[in-house]
Amino acid sequence: MIRICKSLSLAVILALVLSFGAVVLPLVGKAQAQSATNITCNPSGWWYTGSPDTVYTNSTPIQAAVDNSNTDNSIIWIEDGNYNENVDVNKDNLTIRSQNGTAGCVVNSKVSSDHVFEVTVDNVTIQELTVQGATGADKAGIYLHGSHHSDIVGNDASGNYHGIFLDEVNDNAITGNMASNNAACGIRLYFSNGNMITGNTVSDCFNSIDLWESSDNTITGNTLSNSVASSLHVYSHSSNNTIYNNYFDNNHNASVGLDCIGSNAWSIDKTLGTNIVGGPYLGGNYWADYVGEDTDGDGLGDTKLPYHKEISNAGDSYPLVEMSTPPSGTDLIASFTALPTQGVAPLTVSFTDQSSGTISSYEWSFGDDQGSIEQSPSHSYGEPGTYTATLTVTGPDGTSTATATITVTSTAGDAGGLGTTGIIVIVVVALAVIAGLVVLFRRRASKSS
Repeated sequence: MIRICKSLSLAVILALVLSFGAVVLPLVGKAQAQSATNITCNPSGWWYTGSPDTVYTNSTPIQAAVDNSNTDNSIIWIEDGNYNENVDVNKDNLTIRSQNGTAGCVVNSKVSSDHVFEVTVDNVTIQELTVQGATGADKAGIYLHGSHHSDIVGNDASGNYHGIFLDEVNDNAITGNMASNNAACGIRLYFSNGNMITGNTVSDCFNSIDLWESSDNTITGNTLSNSVASSLHVYSHSSNNTIYNNYFDNNHNASVGLDCIGSNAWSIDKTLGTNIVGGPYLGGNYWADYVGEDTDGDGLGDTKLPYHKEISNAGDSYPLVEMSTPPSGTDLIASFTALPTQGVAPLTVSFTDQSSGTISSYEWSFGDDQGSIEQSPSHSYGEPGTYTATLTVTGPDGTSTATATITVTSTAGDAGGLGTTGIIVIVVVALAVIAGLVVLFRRRASKSS
């Protein structure tokens, strides 16, 4: 009888242990899989963001941070300072961004004959850094090769051979960057298709934007000026590109190869929306040398159409015209999108302005005592909570305000909704139950004997 009770007790305990393992271990594994390795660095070293007391000294801390990150949506935060590096980004799903914007965070090319940043994997974000000094032939402040679905946002890529260079890449977004005083191109696309080139400011380069055998790209909202050769250079079978709502102010605003004439769109259909010179409609581009007139007051040229100087018979059917007075019927209305609106901390949210009317200034409040005066900023929420993001736009007609709610949850691993604390509770309770059963079976065995 004693042997039977002992065997039974062992069998029950074993069954409980196996059941416990089957339930809890997958949850632990899930929590580990969802965690990301966020890293912070300064010019002298790097550390895991959650462990600031352990700093790893390194002369190239950004590269070390890349090497020590995982690929589960990790963020590398770069503190203000001057860095001397050539960084190879070879891990996908990685975000590299400054903590405080381009002004204080400068990455100099340690070797001028190499790119400052070379990205060779997918889904990488490089945001709000100053990158400079890559002056060797065909080198760039930010170079993408074989990288797809990546975002290059809000950087200052000035003082290089090329500012930003897309080499055989597809479906990337180059948004809100500055690229000035580069020896060759501000932004160059080489055998690169399906990319969005939006809201960049390029000046004092040989060519502002250069397309070589690159097709199906969208080029919009860019300000291109004071280049030596041309604002936009389109050559070598580059086709099906859509080019609208840009500001061209050069002696040569565009240069188009004979094999590209007629195969690119220089305007879209007349569409309601504030254009780059404040008019009420989107259509074509602003050309500093357009001499036609806007006869009906809609901010689009109505004479000497299509504008085709230097772009030949392709033409811009709706060239933009600067308006001396605010257009009638276009009230000032603040509006924006926020993506994402919820997630775990740290949560980076991209705010995109969609306001209408004539606007002279933007003022953002992110709800955590931080703000911005950019048109379409991004912001990182470091602590859990519910925040109200507010955009106030100001123009000749007054002000207008719009809001959105951002929900940031705890950084603890999800683990099926349990989190680390929940797993610990389950472990303690399960061990207590097992211990109680052992005592009970021992007592019964003693009585039986």
